[in-house]
Amino acid sequence: MGLPKKGCYSCNLYNYSLKRCKDGKVNPNTMKGTLEVMRIMGSYSVCGLNKYRHKAFQRQFNGKSVGVLWHNPGY
Repeated sequence: MGLPKKGCYSCNLYNYSLKRCKDGKVNPNTMKGTLEVMRIMGSYSVCGLNKYRHKAFQRQFNGKSVGVLWHNPGY
């Protein structure tokens, strides 16, 4: 059994006054939106909690298996 889904509003990085992520990440609702964000802004700009991120990342790299999907420089 996997972990429960976590939305933006329950995330520690969500800023309620600005109504956006403190890290500047986005969380599109659709696979098409996720692919567009990855194409325009890069794969690191999509939130790690996005349910389409892993499939979109694999599709972006033509189905090749990639072990690490995020990078935290200096955290």
